Amino acid sequence: MRTLLLFLCLLLSALLTAQVESRPDYDEVVHHYFQRYSHPYWYGEIVISRRPQGYFVAKQLNLKTDTAELLYDFKNQSYRELSDAFRWPDSSYIPPDRPTADTLRAVEEFLAGTQDVRNELKQVPYYGYPGWYKDVIALCEEAERPLTAWEWNALGRAYFNYSTALLGFGPYPDSTDSFELPPGRGRLSEAQINRYLEIIEKELAAYGQLVALAPDFLTDIGPATRKYALHVTHAFVTLLYFQDEATARRVHLQNLYDPYLLQMARNLLNSCPPHAILLTWGDVDTYPLYYLQATEGLRTDVILVNQSLSRSSRYQQMLLGGPFGARPLRTLLPPRFFEKIAVCVVSQVDQPGEALPADTLFAILADTLNYRISPYSPNQYEVGIPTTTIRLKAPPDIYVPGGNRADAITYATNTPYLTPELVFWLDLLKANDWERPLCFTMGTFSGPNPPLVPYLVWEGMILRLYPQVPEEERPDPLLLPINVDRSFQLWMEAYDSDTSVSVIPHDKAPLHQQALVAGFRLLFELNAQNDPDRAQAIGHRLMQLFPNEQAPWDERWLLIARELGVAGDEDAAELISRTILKD
Repeated sequence: MRTLLLFLCLLLSALLTAQVESRPDYDEVVHHYFQRYSHPYWYGEIVISRRPQGYFVAKQLNLKTDTAELLYDFKNQSYRELSDAFRWPDSSYIPPDRPTADTLRAVEEFLAGTQDVRNELKQVPYYGYPGWYKDVIALCEEAERPLTAWEWNALGRAYFNYSTALLGFGPYPDSTDSFELPPGRGRLSEAQINRYLEIIEKELAAYGQLVALAPDFLTDIGPATRKYALHVTHAFVTLLYFQDEATARRVHLQNLYDPYLLQMARNLLNSCPPHAILLTWGDVDTYPLYYLQATEGLRTDVILVNQSLSRSSRYQQMLLGGPFGARPLRTLLPPRFFEKIAVCVVSQVDQPGEALPADTLFAILADTLNYRISPYSPNQYEVGIPTTTIRLKAPPDIYVPGGNRADAITYATNTPYLTPELVFWLDLLKANDWERPLCFTMGTFSGPNPPLVPYLVWEGMILRLYPQVPEEERPDPLLLPINVDRSFQLWMEAYDSDTSVSVIPHDKAPLHQQALVAGFRLLFELNAQNDPDRAQAIGHRLMQLFPNEQAPWDERWLLIARELGVAGDEDAAELISRTILKD
């Protein structure tokens, strides 16, 4: 009987999967729409969503979405006619078998601009409209059969987006779900905290089921085990900056990361000088570091700044207060700056060529009369400034590796605006008078390159900001200067690696590759400075920390072999080459 029930469950699952696969995909529906109806750049932005009833189309004008209309009906498995509101402006009709070049161009532009929707629809059954996550939750929780790994992942994603909707952000939130929160940290009530934790527990339970069913299932950020760990830590960090540390610790942090990720996180933290500020970008170079600070108290003097999260004023306020007992940061920004999203905007299209002194910028920001509500959103301030090219003076006695010190650095974004996180980074430097070293993980180059790139110097596995005279305006990150003595000391004395854990793509590979780049940069520089003994030592250290058994040596290791040959260690160079050729 149990065998029969299992067979019926598998058969039902297969039938449901076949039914879903028989429906048109997102790209097909987009092509169908643009062959018959108006283009978005003529008639407002078009939003195409997949809902329980089918694919819907709505027009978004001035950030407001009109009533959506059903385009493809799942029940009848057929396309429906849309109202005249979606017809071409001249009321002409383009036959489906005669797509014009202009139509094809519109399709390509639309698909390119909605890549996030396309990616999301590969992981969830419904998406693209307010409250989509509740329909996904209902579908999965009401299923009268065991959920597949894909469905457990979809359920976890839905609950995650439900939790972000409670806090007023995330893709397509239902505004009725959002808490009423005044600006600032610590404003959640006990009831709101409990509601948030309730949703988080359901999210983590779904991801826990996914890990139990298929630990190697590939999510959007890697295996299910990594997805679970990062989302636990994400919930912790969210409560840390929305409320306080005591509330955050109601999220259980234990046994989340494997030894390799933890050791690489230790390497990054231990790369930082005392009381540093470390800017990160992605999940893997942020959350394992927070985990170590919270569970082991490791390098809590270092303040982590995730560049994506640093757009939030609550997150900025948390950083200024000094998380985990770190020494608080000074700021020149007034309370008004943290009330809403404050964007500095150049009033004239043609920016003047002369850089604006940082003192003048912060004087403008200090005057609350300069803050006006943005015409695009009531939750955003605009502050008028004459230019986005900012000049920041450097203390005369600050140390610079190589002695190529500059009196000031130029902070240029080449955009007509400064977003809040860019202003915040400037504040970290200006208000703290360069006393708190500003450092970056290499992962920051995967995101928007910070305007400070020309002033970065390699120090081990991180890059540190110095007021140096840049050799180029926008240098290649791999060719940035390097603090040789500091880097050599870190590689030889501070760094370690758990070689028992295999490095696989979509998981540990990004940190592994970044470490190899940093090590090769030092090896190359030691040879350039005619220092063969230390070059050989670093080459052997790389072979020890990142053996072939852990992650097979590839073409990048041929570069390391070449540099070892230049340093006079032909035996090591030949060993690497033979290993690569044999594999």
